[in-house]
Amino acid sequence: MDKPDRLRQMIMTHAVRLAEESGPLEDATETRAAVLAEPDTCGQIMVRAWRLGVRLKYVPALERVHAMLPAAGAALMFVVALVGLSIARSITEDRYVNIMVAIVGMLGTNFVMFAVWLAGVAVMLFKRSQPGAQLGGFSLGHAMLALSGRLAGGRASGALVRSAFSVMQRAKLAPWAFGLVSHVMWASAFVIALLALGFAFSFRAYRIGWETTILPPDFFTAFVHASGVIPGWFGFPIPDVAHVGASALEADQRDWAWWLMGLLTVYGLVPRVAGAVVCWLLWRRGQSRLQLDLADPYYARLAERVRTVQAHVTQEAGGPAGAEIAHAGTAAMALIEFELPSNEPMGIVTPVANGVAHKIAGTVEERRTTLERLGAIRPRRLLIAVDACATPDRGTERFLREAFSYAERGAVLLAIGEDGEAEAADRWRRWLSGSTLAAIACLADAAAAQSWLEGADA
Repeated sequence: MDKPDRLRQMIMTHAVRLAEESGPLEDATETRAAVLAEPDTCGQIMVRAWRLGVRLKYVPALERVHAMLPAAGAALMFVVALVGLSIARSITEDRYVNIMVAIVGMLGTNFVMFAVWLAGVAVMLFKRSQPGAQLGGFSLGHAMLALSGRLAGGRASGALVRSAFSVMQRAKLAPWAFGLVSHVMWASAFVIALLALGFAFSFRAYRIGWETTILPPDFFTAFVHASGVIPGWFGFPIPDVAHVGASALEADQRDWAWWLMGLLTVYGLVPRVAGAVVCWLLWRRGQSRLQLDLADPYYARLAERVRTVQAHVTQEAGGPAGAEIAHAGTAAMALIEFELPSNEPMGIVTPVANGVAHKIAGTVEERRTTLERLGAIRPRRLLIAVDACATPDRGTERFLREAFSYAERGAVLLAIGEDGEAEAADRWRRWLSGSTLAAIACLADAAAAQSWLEGADA
């Protein structure tokens, strides 16, 4: 797979952070790979998160969400097309067009939504304590991303969509990303409405007029001249309103039709196109703000962890200390008692010479510490004793797989109680043969395990 872009890395990092709120994940293999892949701390943290995302099935979920974006956009565009056509139809439903009703119908909702977007941008720029927190909650861009998560399906997709919202809000990119989608779709609606109006005005005769009960005629005259100034710069005519009346309006219906389309173009389409261009430019420029905050306690802890692992890797790679560790690793034996009852008889003599013996209860921190120690010594033979009566699960498989990755050869000793528990031992053998650990030796005899640990074949 190609290296993911910065935004997807940030989304994955935040998603893994949410997954670790209930406790840190076992990540010895992923952290070591990240240290070898990237030279800087931020890059290492993001590579670690991406590799954990592969294990958590987040990466394929993110790809599904990304693949569903065009479908979500197409669904919203279909709705937008219906809106554009409905606007045009409401204006041209009969042969009489009320100018003020048409203008309010075409531009009213758009003006309100555009003002809301501008207000949201102002909130982001001036309310620095919560950057972007109030933006994008009710927009077509937000709806498009949420819909893509729905189409992708699964809990992981929902978590990734929430992470995307959070990442863009923290980087102050939400108004530009969601605004870009909204502006493009509103602009599409205006284009559709203009095409429908142009078609209707080209092939049917309409009477365009203005009606009022309480407003004076001067109001309409002033409105026509004021609103027609900017469209006039683009060649749209300003109708000559000498006085208000049916005869004046019917004198040149063509100018009134073009004036109406000019208002829709200049005050509806053009601002949306300009807004889309601005959002696109600021979105591109804002990519540099996609950075990890290493002052955050979560990322500070990860930074310290990757530095610790990097120190181990550096020692292994070269230098006098590294040579000593490498030499010890080639001769070391390691015995790990994994989640064994305290009174379980082992019958194994603690490894001598360069050997290591370690007993863990199975907590996340204990597993992590053990894996780091194994990564430092690189034992030639690693024996892990497990309770045969315990039921193996995915967590156990993950720990065993990561632990054995640091050893040249590995074996599992099934610690069987005094009553034998032969069925439990058979269950473990079947589980091992059906997992990714099928090549690992499975021992049930302490004497054979002692002999294997000291160098004899199982």
